[in-house]
Amino acid sequence: MRYLIITELFIKRLIKNPAFICMLIILPLLITMFSKVDTKEEKRIIVGIYHEEEQLSKLICENLQDKDGYIKFLIYDNKAEMIEDVETKKLECAYIFPLDFQNRLDNYKIKKCITCIESPSTILSSLSDEVVFAGIIGEYGKNIAVDFAKENNIVVGDGASNSENIARNYELFNTPEKTFSIDYKYIETDEGNSAGIKDGTNTYAIRGIVSVLILISGLFGAIKWFEDEKIGLYSSFNSEAKVIIGFISILAPTMLMAISGIITIYLSNTYTYMSIEIIAMGLYVLLVCGFSYLLKLIVKSGTDICVMLPVITIGSLIFCPVFIDASKFIPFISWINKLFPPFYYLNGISRGTSGFVVMAIVLIVCVFSGAVINFVREK
Repeated sequence: MRYLIITELFIKRLIKNPAFICMLIILPLLITMFSKVDTKEEKRIIVGIYHEEEQLSKLICENLQDKDGYIKFLIYDNKAEMIEDVETKKLECAYIFPLDFQNRLDNYKIKKCITCIESPSTILSSLSDEVVFAGIIGEYGKNIAVDFAKENNIVVGDGASNSENIARNYELFNTPEKTFSIDYKYIETDEGNSAGIKDGTNTYAIRGIVSVLILISGLFGAIKWFEDEKIGLYSSFNSEAKVIIGFISILAPTMLMAISGIITIYLSNTYTYMSIEIIAMGLYVLLVCGFSYLLKLIVKSGTDICVMLPVITIGSLIFCPVFIDASKFIPFISWINKLFPPFYYLNGISRGTSGFVVMAIVLIVCVFSGAVINFVREK
């Protein structure tokens, strides 16, 4: 019961801090303002495609470009320009067909025969993968049919030009609506309840900023822990109670900022399922508390954390996929980004259950390491 009272006192102290209150309300407020001026233009996934002077890949790319739908394919003549557009997020992703594309398919060398370049933090490229694969099968499928018929001595028609007959029949049944078709119907819904497909860039940017703000809040709590120790706030408690109360001093600002983050995600309409968002946020709050607790035990004073705060904040923004996933272009960053808590939150949201398990493991490691350091100091 006394820890609940202490938690309430810590929260009241935070609410009296104007700077912290500004941090709590500024992001949801900005999201609400931007949503008011949001345009109603149709948003589509823009995907780039590039082919060398090769007939099969040219036909596939042209067919993909002619397709209507949520995914829009654009053929590029300049490969470097297309890659640059992916890096600057003008394209969700891009596909590069090699010069010997048909030769690779003919010789069953299909592994990594097409290069896919993904936009940083993309979560929608898997959708275009399916469309590209369907386009390849649709065009190259007749070659497979002809080869299969030859290997099994299948004769179509009079057999005079068996390959041509098989290809002709394949085209007949490959024509849309000859075999089966999918009829899409758009149901009129209330604008407020229309979710649609979320824009991947905005989704990750908002979540990334929220995760960094929560991390700053946790470190702010660790600094306050040092200050409270300095004025003797913990002097009347035993060692176990000191740790619990100190942990609460970190948890209070982190939890308040997490609530603000959940509201921000909800207002920005970037969530898939709120239950998943809440689970991920709860794990991340505990992870930030564990990280801040461990850091508090490693350094000597709150001043040290203040000095490290810009480094941790900028490092999280640069190395974690907040705005851009630099590890896709500089491989060694995939080792550095694991030092920053926002990485595990964004990874958890992206990967689901497996990401949550990783986040929980890192949390246990942080808490266990902190407990060991604290035990050694007490001895």
